[in-house]
This record gives sequence, structure tokens and C-alpha cells, in this order.
Amino acid sequence: LAVAFVLVALLAAGLRLLGLETAPPGFYCDEASIAVNADALGRTGRDEHGVLLPLWPEAFGWGLNPVFVYSAIPSVRLFGLRPAAVRSVAALWGLAAVLLAMAFAHELLDRERDGPPVAALTTGLLLALSPWHLFSSRVAFEAISLPTLLLAGLLLFAQGTRPGLPRPGDTRRLALAALFLAATLLAYGTAKLSTPLLVVAFAWSRRRELRARPRAVALAVLVGLLAAS
Repeated sequence: LAVAFVLVALLAAGLRLLGLETAPPGFYCDEASIAVNADALGRTGRDEHGVLLPLWPEAFGWGLNPVFVYSAIPSVRLFGLRPAAVRSVAALWGLAAVLLAMAFAHELLDRERDGPPVAALTTGLLLALSPWHLFSSRVAFEAISLPTLLLAGLLLFAQGTRPGLPRPGDTRRLALAALFLAATLLAYGTAKLSTPLLVVAFAWSRRRELRARPRAVALAVLVGLLAAS
């Protein structure tokens, strides 16, 4: 089974990381803008307009979502202003999403069942081969960071509210879940609608477990509100 998980991860990594310099061909203006801002922030701490450590770096008259831009700084500084340097960041975000999707599916569907982790492997394989996710992982567009952060937050949410008595670490898991879910608001604009809806739906499905952890829930709500403000 471990070999199967490794093979899915290697497939996802190969499809996302190989040939980024030339495929897809060209270099879209949004990719170039992100690369230029990441390079400027890495060298001077200022965006292309000279603003010091902006929360929303400005591109062509609108703000760039900061999660992807700031995460691209190390790669762009290390490999320079070239397509593969900034696209590899998207590829890593995409690969992380595949791994997190497998973990999330295992947590929800496989953990309490006997037998092989069919749901986790199927989820990982489908996402690894998904045309939408694969393309988004090979171009330096900000949206690719959103599903990854969302999966990380929901996975921690699920782990912190497992059925049964509260466990040591639940408070920490829920607080970290709140941080990741709040970070989605800085990843892409659609998160302002999708993240609250998903959190409310998931919280409703775990309402009994949440009622058994009032202090952990209170801390998570506080962390989430402070991080999102």
C-alpha cells in the first residue's frame, strides 16, 4: 500500500514538474507580473511600484493575491526570472494538494474501515490526473494555492473533531485549521464565498464533536477571526 501511495505521488509530481520551461508554451502576462513582483520583493522588500511589503502587491492596476506571490520569492531568487522558476511554485502547490487530498479522503472515509485505503488512493489518482488541476499546477496563476490551503484546513478540522471523546492536540489542530482556512482569503478571491460555506457545512456535520470541545472551538474562532482581519 505504501508503494501505491508513492506511485501516485510520483505520477502527480512528474506530470506537474517536468518540462515547465516550455510547456505550456509562452509566458502569460499574469505569470510575468507575479515573477517580477516576487523578484522585487525578494531583492528589496518592495513590489514593482515601490510599496514596502504590501499585503496586496499591485500589478496592472489591481492587487495580486499575496499567498502565491510571496511563496514564489525563494524560487525566483534562486533560479531567476524564467518561466520554470515561477511555474515550479504552482507545481509544488498542486503536488501538495494531491497529497492532502489523499490524507483528507483517508481521514473521512478509510480510517475507520477495515481493508485497503481505496478512497485515499482513488482521490489522489483522480486529482493527479484531473485536467483542470493539472493545468493549474503548470502555470503560475494564484488560484492553485486555494485548494491546497483549503484541504489543509479541512484535514486539520477533521482530525481535531474525530468522533468520540476529545483527544490531546485537538485544540492545536483546530487552531491550525483556523489559520489555514483564514489564509485561503489571501489566496484567491472566490475563497470569500467558498471557504465560509464549506466551513459552515463541515461544522454542521461535526456539530456534536464541536459541542464536546467548547474551549478548542472558542480558540479556533478567535484565531480565525484575528487571522482574517
